[in-house]
Amino acid sequence: MVCSILSTMYSCISNPEQANIKQTEAAITIFVHFGNAIKDNQENSKKAISRYY
Repeated sequence: MVCSILSTMYSCISNPEQANIKQTEAAITIFVHFGNAIKDNQENSKKAISRYY
């Protein structure tokens, strides 16, 4: 999931004419999505662990 988000965001930077956004905005978006994905993964891991205990 994280890889697909990063791949999509990279495509936006690589093809700005298609994305129609500035590289700075794309870079911020990458970090926001990547950070959210890590947070979601940590929360899901905690839930999975708590099911076993």
